[in-house]
Amino acid sequence: MRGLDLERLINLVRLAVVACIAIVTTVQQLLGGRPLPELSGTGTLLGLFIGLVFLQMFLAYLPWDQRYSRFLALLDVVVVTAVLLNFVASGRPLWATNSQVVFLGYLLGLVLVGLRGDPVLARRVAVVAFVGYGGVLALATHGWDLARQPADALYGSFRWDVQVLRLGLLSFCGVAVTYAAKLAEMERKSSRLDALTGVFNRRFLDEYLTMMVARAKRAKQPLSVLMVDLDGFKQYNDTRGHEKGDAMLREVALSLAGAVREDNVVARYGGDEFVVVLPATPGELARQVATDLCQLFTGEITVSVGVACLGPGGGSKRELLRAADEALYRAKRQGGGVAVAG
Repeated sequence: MRGLDLERLINLVRLAVVACIAIVTTVQQLLGGRPLPELSGTGTLLGLFIGLVFLQMFLAYLPWDQRYSRFLALLDVVVVTAVLLNFVASGRPLWATNSQVVFLGYLLGLVLVGLRGDPVLARRVAVVAFVGYGGVLALATHGWDLARQPADALYGSFRWDVQVLRLGLLSFCGVAVTYAAKLAEMERKSSRLDALTGVFNRRFLDEYLTMMVARAKRAKQPLSVLMVDLDGFKQYNDTRGHEKGDAMLREVALSLAGAVREDNVVARYGGDEFVVVLPATPGELARQVATDLCQLFTGEITVSVGVACLGPGGGSKRELLRAADEALYRAKRQGGGVAVAG
């Protein structure tokens, strides 16, 4: 599960946590008990719950952008820091340093960012959480001599060893979550690479192209696709053997990947066919790229390239690939070694 579906699931976890806190607080009040002061703000809990409901609606109906995921991951720990800073600013520093429930918000934020499988984002969130709590601790101890204050009935007394333990726990959780996200990223990368050639596989191409078509339509930008086929590869494979044929496929894949920009994607479409995705590239520039690719291979193996471009009018992923495939067919009929635009 990735992208929008994952963010909706993560937000449901947030909703469940807020709902559980509200239920526990309400039950305690009905039974005549005294809930923790930092959780007794019914208006705050209600506002937070309503905000999360609106966020769920946003995630359900509006176009997705990866930047939302980064923003929400950082927001989780920033909100916890803001709550603790509010305790300090309102003259309740012991709430900020000793509240276990609010501090658990940091750990929840780290767990949620770990689910995203992005080690860079996990590292950033871990640093923000550590620095945020460290800042809260510095402000809380700067204006009040907490170590000399008498113990509170609910929160006990301020202890430096507990605070060091908390900072250590944040550090450990941050490292653990970042490591887990790194492993998840490595597994995800290996699952979307073609085992023979090392470029992206068909499964990743389908997902990536679907995303890029939607983005191109939303941003009203062109999107070009090149369908690349090796000329005479079947005969080469039959005469030289499958081992030589596999080596040739790897060599072609490496050459294609090295000949395009970093933001372009090269994927094996199947057999001896490859697809090159060129984001934000108009048709004229895509034809020039295709011609340059043809000129790379002038030896025993040449390539034919079909070019298709998604214009401002839009279209579907299937139509884009079909247009590139038809252009490739015309290039093959011309004898190969050429690029033809659809």
